[in-house]
Amino acid sequence: MRYCYRLIILLTLLFSSGTYAAFGIFLDALDWRPTETNDWVYNNSETLPKQSVTYKTIDFNYAPGFRIGITHQGEWDGLLSLTHLYASTNDSAIGHLQPSFLGSVTAKPFPPGTYLYQSGQVRQTIYYNIIDANIGKSFSPAAFVTLQPIVGLMGGWINQRIYAAYQGSTSTREKITNNFEGIGPKIGLNTAIHLFNCYEYEPNVIVGFAASYQFGDWSISDVTTVTPPTTVNVLGANHKMGALTLQGLLGLELKHKKLSVKLAYEINEWFDQFQIFDNDTGAHNNDLVLQGLTVGIAYDF
Repeated sequence: MRYCYRLIILLTLLFSSGTYAAFGIFLDALDWRPTETNDWVYNNSETLPKQSVTYKTIDFNYAPGFRIGITHQGEWDGLLSLTHLYASTNDSAIGHLQPSFLGSVTAKPFPPGTYLYQSGQVRQTIYYNIIDANIGKSFSPAAFVTLQPIVGLMGGWINQRIYAAYQGSTSTREKITNNFEGIGPKIGLNTAIHLFNCYEYEPNVIVGFAASYQFGDWSISDVTTVTPPTTVNVLGANHKMGALTLQGLLGLELKHKKLSVKLAYEINEWFDQFQIFDNDTGAHNNDLVLQGLTVGIAYDF
């Protein structure tokens, strides 16, 4: 959280210069789907002479979110926004099960190589909270095109948790935490292609791309409670490192006087976001991708 406090102070300084001619507000409704490659169990058929193994992954559906912010327009343009999304998903399996997560594998009774659980459940949650602060300069190389290069700061926190349970003669409940907070510089380019202007109605094709390098901390833990009573702690490093983030947007915007609405497809990719250690692949460096529809409304004062 300390990175976010620093970011808020910097944003206040950014918008306090008094050089902007006007300001506006906007609200975006998000319908995004998170994707992240996480196997949580595999099911062994244990049929002879041929066995089949089926892996099950944790898959998310689309989840609602929002983005709210303020803008300044003038000789230089500015933007300050908060993006929030919460997503959760769950899955279950029955059969001859081998967990992917290390705590529940370690908890298996002797001989561990032959023991399989009979049932299992998993739930994963993602709390996504990102603050963006941009400053840019708009210009038109042609009458029908407006370009806006931007620089700024991007930061926030992404908290992920996995709750897994496996049942057999030994039963386990495992909680895995992968929390990230960071801040970093951001650059990008926004483009508006003006289609026509009829009675002050202006439809535009909008395209945006941005990249940010996040300097962040990961807080990672893996704790398993076993029945009969035992506790297994999987110890790993809490990383301090940088990670690349990419953002892209393509859509349509309709402006009428001071009001504008937009409909766009948006994608956000966070590289190396999920960094737990499991039994199947060892150390993870999984990317988190959030993509889907963005519907927005804005008003300029």
